[in-house]
Amino acid sequence: MPAQDEYALLPQRSSPNHSSDNEYSKEYSYVPKSGYYLSTTSLITILVLLVTSSSIALISTLTATHLSSRLQSSDLSISSLPRPNQFIGLENIPADAPERETVFRFPDLIGRISRTQPTHVFNSDEDKGRVEITPEDSMILQWQTPQDGVEDCAIAGVFPIEAERGGKPFMAAGNTHAIEVWNVTAEEVISPSSLNYQTRPSRGILLGTLNVTEDMRDKTHWFVCPEGRIQTVELTCPTENCAVEFLMNFQLPMLTIDLLQRE
Repeated sequence: MPAQDEYALLPQRSSPNHSSDNEYSKEYSYVPKSGYYLSTTSLITILVLLVTSSSIALISTLTATHLSSRLQSSDLSISSLPRPNQFIGLENIPADAPERETVFRFPDLIGRISRTQPTHVFNSDEDKGRVEITPEDSMILQWQTPQDGVEDCAIAGVFPIEAERGGKPFMAAGNTHAIEVWNVTAEEVISPSSLNYQTRPSRGILLGTLNVTEDMRDKTHWFVCPEGRIQTVELTCPTENCAVEFLMNFQLPMLTIDLLQRE
């Protein structure tokens, strides 16, 4: 049985055998103190937790509302937010890539054809290396590309000024700023002794144009030229007002129309 100091005295209903005005005649019963104080502590703890949770929720709501109001009233926008680089490290690569080496290849065939002389073969010693392009005359140039894995090609021309030509004759008159360069279908090597206007290979697509004027270096766009294959082109005037004439050989200084290959 617990000691008496662990109990609180609570008044009981008065007995009918005792006088109600005699306070010392009242009967008392003992209730444990510990049970009474545990209930009060638990209630206070619950109330504190509820108040704390409500305060935190209220503060969070007020903070979010305040931040939203600040963002809406400011000049911030999605477009002003930082955008990190998606290609980390690529900005450290040198912007100037090394240039690919190019090689000039002199034509294996330089042949003139004329629609005014359809059966004539221009194959005399005087005709060798002679370039003549007019509305009636065009040039057939042919190369045998080596088997070296290089398949990027362009047709390039070098036309220096008179003082740098080494005495080589050169004439360009009229509209020679866009001499047309046509790809032609020739599966076999063309013999210069049989080439004329009637036996010329059929013309294919336009590869580009060359500016054939004095003091000019020009080339067409790059195109695919399979290695170990024959590459043949035809040079023609773009208009009736056009005339080009010069002597082309392999000797320096360069005055030539060559196949330019890029390794």
